Amino acid sequence: AIIGVYVDDLILASSSFSFITGLKRALDDQFGIKDMGAISWILGASVRRDRAAGVTTLSQQDYINDLILRFDLMDQPPRSLPLPDTFKLFPESSTPSPICSEPDRAIYKSLLGSLIYASILTRPDIATAVSQLGRVQQSPTIAHLDALRGVLLYLKGTASLGIVYKRDSSSSLSLVGY
Repeated sequence: AIIGVYVDDLILASSSFSFITGLKRALDDQFGIKDMGAISWILGASVRRDRAAGVTTLSQQDYINDLILRFDLMDQPPRSLPLPDTFKLFPESSTPSPICSEPDRAIYKSLLGSLIYASILTRPDIATAVSQLGRVQQSPTIAHLDALRGVLLYLKGTASLGIVYKRDSSSSLSLVGY
């Protein structure tokens, strides 16, 4: 069995339904818990399960759509890649991009943190871009801010994607940690 804990929320997972039922009963007797039923939402991610197919999907579509609104990118077209293949963090140019103003630097840091969260929870496809752009968070340029917005525009076009876990019927399930 696995018990995931975040503040005052628990996620219970086990191959034995009777074990989960007994554990919930014991927790209720000891602490007076509220059973919210099967998981459908956790930490800003939706959880969809297809038990028959053995598939669980985590998605942050609502979170991404909220970011698009918050950073005022509704009217911008989506991008096909998190960063263009020609992107250089420190380009060799005779006309360097200006350093962001203090308000733009605050926007940069807020957007960067939001994208880091998405990359950790459900969107590893943006991890490299976010990691690169995180290296300049103390003094980003306008070009860096545009690139960071471009990562969000990539998510705009792929907002419905997420992490899919599939049961492998050919082998037993095992938890491996590194």
